[in-house]
Amino acid sequence: MNRRRALQMLGLGGAVIAARPWPPGLARAAELDEVKIGTPLTISDAPIIIAEHKGYCREQGIRTSVINLITGSQMVAPLGTGQIDIAVAATSAGLFNRAARDINLKIVAG
Repeated sequence: MNRRRALQMLGLGGAVIAARPWPPGLARAAELDEVKIGTPLTISDAPIIIAEHKGYCREQGIRTSVINLITGSQMVAPLGTGQIDIAVAATSAGLFNRAARDINLKIVAG
């Protein structure tokens, strides 16, 4: 699976952060596409954690890394530099400033 497909999968249904042993036949960690997610780790992030815990991401060839960032405005710079691939946050002035400078963004509503 390529990185773009991995990002699409996460944008539509979640990612995960919990680590546990995986059943035989699932992809090895070295074979997975890594997707870095910036999030404030609130209750609305439950689908991300549940999907990882149940192995849904791994089944799709995705390994998630969650980076705790408190606000959406803290996520704009890491998005621009590639430090994170997905920001799970509300809209902010930084987001609109980025859009005004024609920096490529995709917004997905949950």
